[in-house]
Amino acid sequence: GAQNCVDYTVTNLKNIADTFDVIMDCPGTMPYAAHHHLLSKHGRFALVTGTLAEDLAAPFRNAFGGHKIIGGASLVKPASLKKIVKLAESGAIKPTIGASFSFEQIKDAYEKIDTGHKRGNLILEFSAGQNG
Repeated sequence: GAQNCVDYTVTNLKNIADTFDVIMDCPGTMPYAAHHHLLSKHGRFALVTGTLAEDLAAPFRNAFGGHKIIGGASLVKPASLKKIVKLAESGAIKPTIGASFSFEQIKDAYEKIDTGHKRGNLILEFSAGQNG
C-alpha cells in the first residue's frame, strides 16, 4: 500500500525533497519531464492519461533510463466491450457525466478538460445538420 500520498492541489511538487517508488498521474497534468526528479532510482511513472508524445517517448526513456514509464493504450477485446454495454444497458454501471456542450461550445469543452479538474465525462452534442 501507499505510505505517502501527495495532493498536488495543495502541495507545490517542485518543493518536495522526497522521492517516490511510484507516481500515478491520473488527470494527465504531470509530464514526466517536469516531475521525474520525484522518482526513486528505479521508480515507476504511471500515465493514466498521457499525451501522444509521452506515449511515444516512453519506450526510449525506459530503455535508457532507470525509471520505467507505464501507460499507453490498452487492448480491448470485443467480448469485453459487449459485457460493458450489457452492464450499462441494465443500469448496473452508470457513466458520470460532468457537463454537456453543443458543438458550437467545443472551445469551452476543451478549456474545461485543460483545467485538469473536470469531474466525469464531457458530452459533445451535434445537431442533425452537423453530422456531415
